[in-house]
Amino acid sequence: MNYIKEMNAFYNRLETNPLSASAINLWYALMHINNRAGWLEEFTVAVYVLGVKTSLSESALKRARVELQEKGYIRYRSQDGNRAAIYEIISLDVFDESNGVGDGVGSTDDNTNHSMDCNVGGKPNGNASALFKQNKTKQNKRTTTTGAHQFFQENFDFFLFGLYAG
Repeated sequence: MNYIKEMNAFYNRLETNPLSASAINLWYALMHINNRAGWLEEFTVAVYVLGVKTSLSESALKRARVELQEKGYIRYRSQDGNRAAIYEIISLDVFDESNGVGDGVGSTDDNTNHSMDCNVGGKPNGNASALFKQNKTKQNKRTTTTGAHQFFQENFDFFLFGLYAG
């Protein structure tokens, strides 16, 4: 699930399928929790935790949860006793590859190839290689402390040990 695409699709869908403020608040909390959990297909969260994150009462949370399910934003199942409900966020990001337009309803595979490419002038040109290369380069850069540690040892350890030894 792509967090930014889901947010954009959510706003697009709100234009034609409005929600109460409580339902919007709950949807954001559920998205945040699932993002922190690593985008699980199903996840559990206690009503208490949702109450803390949304500042909604238990009854307001339950109404918002029903509204989100009825309007196709989430699925949830209550469990026995005091066990937390099981939630599933329904992806709102749909991308139509034939015309490059998302309709904001349903779900899509994260492996779908999306592209919106710009040249230096900021106009679309259909060439994404520079953007993908830039992203790949940024993601592959890793910094380590090995060089700094080695530099410190070579230049300062002797000095420090010399002070203490002397």
